[in-house]
Amino acid sequence: MNQPQLLSKIATGDGHGETSSYFDGWKAYDKDPFHLTKNRNGVIQMGLAENQVYIKLRVSCSNFREHA
Repeated sequence: MNQPQLLSKIATGDGHGETSSYFDGWKAYDKDPFHLTKNRNGVIQMGLAENQVYIKLRVSCSNFREHA
């Protein structure tokens, strides 16, 4: 008896795992994470929620300086 396929090719394929390009940023961050005092040239993973807040704060500060 032939069973219907329940998941899409994307869900069952290898492209959604760690072999996908989505994880390249995470891998780079894991190898060389930014630290304010210990590693200023490290990678900042901008996809993290905390860093999204940082981006908004940084833009806000930049706009404040331009208009000061």
